[in-house]
Amino acid sequence: MHQSLFIAAATLPGLCIASDAPNASNASNTSVVPNIPDGRVIHEMRTQHTAWIKTDRLPVHAMLPIHIGLVQQNLDKGYDFLMNVSDPASPNYGKHWTPKEVINTFAPSNDTIDSVSRWLMGVGFPQDRFRFSSSKGWITLDATVQEAEDLFQTEFYSYERSSDKAKSTACEQYFLPEPINPHVDFITPGTQLAPPPPGQHGASPCDSARRLGENVSISGLNLDTCDRYITPGCIDALYRIPKGDRANPQNRLGIREYDSDKYAQEDLDLFFANFEKEIPAGTHPKLVPIGGATAPASANWSGEESALDFQLAYPIIWPQGTTLFQAATYPGRGSKPPDMFLDAIGNFYGSETAPETRLEDPDEESDAELTNVVSISYGGDELEFAGSHQRRRCFEFMKLGLLGHTIVMSSGDNGVAARKYVNNDNGCIGLHSDIFAPVEGGDCPFLTSVGATTVVPGHSVADPETAVQRYASGGGFSNLFARPLYQQQAVLKYLLDYKPPYDSYELYPEDTTELNATFLESLGGVYNRIGRAYPDVSANGDNILVSRCQMWYLSGGTSASAPIFASIINRINEERLAAGKSTVGFINPALYTFPDALNDIVTGSNPGCGTSGFHAENGWDPVTGLGTPDYARLSILFASLP
Repeated sequence: MHQSLFIAAATLPGLCIASDAPNASNASNTSVVPNIPDGRVIHEMRTQHTAWIKTDRLPVHAMLPIHIGLVQQNLDKGYDFLMNVSDPASPNYGKHWTPKEVINTFAPSNDTIDSVSRWLMGVGFPQDRFRFSSSKGWITLDATVQEAEDLFQTEFYSYERSSDKAKSTACEQYFLPEPINPHVDFITPGTQLAPPPPGQHGASPCDSARRLGENVSISGLNLDTCDRYITPGCIDALYRIPKGDRANPQNRLGIREYDSDKYAQEDLDLFFANFEKEIPAGTHPKLVPIGGATAPASANWSGEESALDFQLAYPIIWPQGTTLFQAATYPGRGSKPPDMFLDAIGNFYGSETAPETRLEDPDEESDAELTNVVSISYGGDELEFAGSHQRRRCFEFMKLGLLGHTIVMSSGDNGVAARKYVNNDNGCIGLHSDIFAPVEGGDCPFLTSVGATTVVPGHSVADPETAVQRYASGGGFSNLFARPLYQQQAVLKYLLDYKPPYDSYELYPEDTTELNATFLESLGGVYNRIGRAYPDVSANGDNILVSRCQMWYLSGGTSASAPIFASIINRINEERLAAGKSTVGFINPALYTFPDALNDIVTGSNPGCGTSGFHAENGWDPVTGLGTPDYARLSILFASLP
């Protein structure tokens, strides 16, 4: 039946085409299939990438760490496993798995491990030159460029992106021995070229058109000014958040950042001094560096994402603490793992991983642990990453849900489109720039995607919010992931009762092995009506007052909405832990079962691609999801669950 959540495939016999961003705007995306060496099959091949220029071939004697993702077992059962511990109707609700159970259930088969190991040893790599991650899902291989090229029958080049001179390492295709092909998801570096990194671009991160003028008095801001300046008091009033009074040391809020964006302690202290005087100066997140990342930054180089995350989170969760997972790279860049954050989590399962991706706690001798809730304010476009990479990452989020973790991710700031450097100039797909471009990250069914709302100008926090207006909150339907059953009823109601005025298509997971613009153009519509629908929920995401570079700015984005929602869930975990219960884990099934725990948003839209986008309506909609949080109702809901 087509109702299944996923196919586990990313390695079809023969050819698997990697879908990358540059395909999106071209009518012709075909590449000439090269001669296939005897006994080998093409595992991945990239179509023409117009945004990147191939420069120099890598020196043959240079070291090139290779990461081989092995095919895992039982992923086709992952949805059912997760629902068994996450569905409020399940007798096993809240009975989360142990790390050992996760490893044993999803680890590659012994046949896969043995086959790939024998292959590597047979071509000259002794066992001391490659190692398995603790989950057994990854092999890290120490190889020279020449050895890697011989191993995969390819050539590795440096690439430069014409728009910003960014660098990436990749090959155009690679080959595997036919018996090995079914055992491998993909390799890195491989065919994937990197999207632009998040964070600051330009001479100084302190440059901003939304810096507050000297005529604005910070001390004069109150609940009457929340339609123009969102302060912690506004957030508390909007979502009925009481002051916290508990701080379980095992219940810190996790926030993920990249090394291109860092918080500044001076900015935190300035913010606390003006808005949260009970939080002492010097209060800061516990740093968990990944891949050599560092934080904080100096006061004249503070990142906007980090400022939003911590200055929104601390007032909600205090006296709880925060943990900063600062990663040194962005998914798909260079020879690093495809996602260093998720790769690093492997050591949380209880064993050693590659040194460059350990979750190391600098304050203790032992490795750090993952927090119960993680807020992520970074994402991209589905066509930026190969489908195999995205499926792999999404299944890792499924495992975290099984372990009792809640992953909250922003839904994007471009409405039904993507960022403009992807696809056409308007961020949309196809010859006519009219096909909607789903977000990457927030499209995964195993996490909670958060859109953005705003206080209506001239109105108060006592009035209903509307979908954000200054920019378009990301929302729509995935081309890569099928709609999960937990949201089927809510989404079908929207599509039937408020039918969008656009032609649609139906794209099943088994049809997405070659996901590019030419293929999408052939479907005859602008969105996939049976895809995973997002966002799930929303929260305020505009006119957020933040301290950066020792000045005051207005900021916003779904990057603000995600930490607000995540902070509330972290507070609810505190209540459950105090009552002797488990953490809430994957919350989507409970939210879709009990949508009245949220404030339904019924006005606004998310325009893009020459359209008004989708529109907020009664019930779930692809603009604001099920709505914004109401702390009191959410607290009652999760307190009532076992």
